[in-house]
Amino acid sequence: MSFLASSFIIMTGLSTGVTERQRELAILRCIGASRRQLATSQLIAGGLIGAIGAIPGLPLGIAAAAIIIRIAKDAVPNGMFISPIGLATAAFGAMAAGLLGASFPAWRASRVSPLEGLASRATPPRRATIAALLAFGLGAIALDLVIVEGSNNGQFIFWGYATVGLPAMFIGYFLISVPMLLLMTRIFARSLGRLMRLPANLVPRTITATPYRYGFTAGAMMSPRGSL
Repeated sequence: MSFLASSFIIMTGLSTGVTERQRELAILRCIGASRRQLATSQLIAGGLIGAIGAIPGLPLGIAAAAIIIRIAKDAVPNGMFISPIGLATAAFGAMAAGLLGASFPAWRASRVSPLEGLASRATPPRRATIAALLAFGLGAIALDLVIVEGSNNGQFIFWGYATVGLPAMFIGYFLISVPMLLLMTRIFARSLGRLMRLPANLVPRTITATPYRYGFTAGAMMSPRGSL
């Protein structure tokens, strides 16, 4: 779950970077960069983020585990055992999370058109896309509920929840973060703007102009808390 949460965060950050650098990517296309090269650059960035995160993450994780075991030594009388396979899995998982999170930004970067990128303007989000995010998100959440509540077999519930239900729930809540943000914006944005003494339309227009950036960022920040 931590790897999945990391993928969300990396995807959001790199996707924002692709949007902000759209004209730069279009210029690269104009001077000869191929779609594959732009996509590969995003995948390399994602892999490096995961690898760099693993370098301090592994020793910090071991140190945190040692502290916890020392505090709860009565509950863990055998002490701490460091598994080389576990460390390798953690390092590989961190890099895999980076590559997974970079896959969507890589796809977006590969689709940058030179002319459209150089003349890019803000475009409102399509209602069909928002509706699709809501439908897929609710469907993933419902899948988790079906696995947990739809059977009396304890083994099926445990393995189904661990392998399918829990990841589906995370992905579902991540996807519905954008529709929920737009709903909250419609309800509270004007009142929040008045409270902060801002122009009435400033907050709602700012959020609705880039709902994916704000919504997915909120969803990504929620995911680590959920994984704990």
